[in-house]
Amino acid sequence: MMIPISLAPLPILIHLIFPDLMKITGEEAVGVLTLLCSPFTGMMFITIGYKLETNYEKWNYKTEMETKMI
Repeated sequence: MMIPISLAPLPILIHLIFPDLMKITGEEAVGVLTLLCSPFTGMMFITIGYKLETNYEKWNYKTEMETKMI
């Protein structure tokens, strides 16, 4: 629930910072929006991975594979 709430003001901030971006259409706009949103997406996946790993350790699941060197 917090992810949509935290991402909701993002279009407003983009419009305030880059007012000409709303006039751009096509591949240019997609490229700019992708670059602007990529840190949020990366942090979302890092957070999900961290929470899954802590839950797996709490449930006694293996989180790392054991390898033996020959």
